[in-house]
Amino acid sequence: ETVLSVSMVLLAGSILILLWPSDPVMLYYLVPLIAIFHGLALPTYTGIISNLAGDESQGEVLGISQSLQAVAWAVPPLIGGALISFDIGLPIVLASIITLVAAGVFVAFFNKKETVVFHEV
Repeated sequence: ETVLSVSMVLLAGSILILLWPSDPVMLYYLVPLIAIFHGLALPTYTGIISNLAGDESQGEVLGISQSLQAVAWAVPPLIGGALISFDIGLPIVLASIITLVAAGVFVAFFNKKETVVFHEV
């Protein structure tokens, strides 16, 4: 849980930092940071979901999670394309804010002491 919350905060920060470099060479340092923090977050949240799902519903819960992840990867380019008409940096700022909000929601609602197991309905 700690890895996910920390990596999401660092991911939000590294996305936002994309707006500041005036030298394109700095992108060679920033883009791998985004890849590392994103690479830490994705398998961690999948592992958390897998651990929280009951044995009977683990496949169903992970399938739903992957479907939502596919939608989450398809929608932002559409929104970003519309936002870029207002300001070229707006999609980056919004991505950073949404990632930070997601980290906050995770920290606020995930209780380490209480384990919730999803059961088949």
